[in-house]
Amino acid sequence: MWRFGRLLKSMLSEATLGFFALLALTAALIPFFFSVSQGVEACLVTAQWLVVGLFLLEYGLGWWGAQNKSAYVRDPLRIFMGVTLIVALASLLDSVPDGFVAAPALRVVHVILAAVFGMQAGAVTVERERREQRGDQPVPKEVYVLDPAGGVRESSWIELMKWCESRTVCWYHAENVDSGDLPEIAGKWKVPLPMLQVCLGEENYPRVEFFQGTILLSVWLRIESANEDSVAAPVVLLVHEDAVLSITRMDTDLLQRIDMQETEFPTSEMSFSARMVLAVVELAARSAEKRVDSCERRLREMERTPVGKARRSLFAQAYGIKQELASLYADLWRLRGMITRLDEGKVRLAGASSALGGLGRHIEFLYTTVDNLREGVISIIELHMNSASFEMTRFMRLLAVVNVLALIPAVVGGLLGMNILGAPWPLEMSQVAFGTVLANVFCLYYFAVKGWLR
Repeated sequence: MWRFGRLLKSMLSEATLGFFALLALTAALIPFFFSVSQGVEACLVTAQWLVVGLFLLEYGLGWWGAQNKSAYVRDPLRIFMGVTLIVALASLLDSVPDGFVAAPALRVVHVILAAVFGMQAGAVTVERERREQRGDQPVPKEVYVLDPAGGVRESSWIELMKWCESRTVCWYHAENVDSGDLPEIAGKWKVPLPMLQVCLGEENYPRVEFFQGTILLSVWLRIESANEDSVAAPVVLLVHEDAVLSITRMDTDLLQRIDMQETEFPTSEMSFSARMVLAVVELAARSAEKRVDSCERRLREMERTPVGKARRSLFAQAYGIKQELASLYADLWRLRGMITRLDEGKVRLAGASSALGGLGRHIEFLYTTVDNLREGVISIIELHMNSASFEMTRFMRLLAVVNVLALIPAVVGGLLGMNILGAPWPLEMSQVAFGTVLANVFCLYYFAVKGWLR
């Protein structure tokens, strides 16, 4: 019985109900525009009631399979549908006046409400499919730990919460963290909850803050996907002495990437927390460097486009690169400021001063490169726009030449009229034609000398 109900529920999808609702709406409007017999009108009314029955069946199956039946009934869309079904079924009662049952306008209202429900439910389905494609479905949390004496291993959320009390020398990393988990983390690390929520939001930017001996570090990391697109993921680091906790809302494989990363800066004299913070900042810098290299490669490909051969896609690509460089410009500027605050902040990272200085110089180089690339993109856009303007001016010049050449015979014909014979001057058609052609030749010669024909 349960499987049969699920089968019916899958068959009565929002798209199917919306389609039948539109058919019923059509059936309700046919008698207003065409003369139909009583038999045809009865069939149309039956079709409308079948649609009402389908909606009633779908509502009952949805209520029967809902885990929270009261929440299902309180849903605004379900309330709208329930009212529609109650009004439709109330017209079957004997106590209802015949005029109420037979009113064509009321039947049209019933079907219009059903059609609106079908379209709204279809929009809900489309939005749900988009969320599934974006991967917005709940994902279980994943916790990993990096022990200085060992490698990376999996852990659990309960173990992570116990470690937050002792904060031994290790690095815990939690992925797919939900908003409901943030208050517990903020309470154990004595950091403001609003700051933690902002740092994990979409409006985040690289920053560093200090709270009672705890360093809060926030950076953006790019995650490469299978379709060659990259997704930005905010990562928050909480550092207290040699205890490091990182949290993110997405799958970043942060510890695995850090474990495989080869640093360019000396780390022998650093503490454990300093090495880990430097590794994360260096990973963010390398992520930005990959984006800079990608923009530079695309810019060089655009430079190879011949002048005057640019298409609309080239301008769209140029503006896309310009937006990416603007985002990089702001992120690198903040990342540079974040390194400066780490080096000169209230809570120092032991032995990390020289390495932070070298990383800051590398980010400064990337910052300058992005600034130069922005100027290059603007130059390419201006070059091709000027080329397009030049081609347009050239075409308008040729059009003006054609208009002048056509104007000469038009003026001559207007002055002389249709007939030459009987005019008060001794002119023949051949003479008029010769004078007109000669005037055009002189005009063409003048335009050629001026270079307007090239």
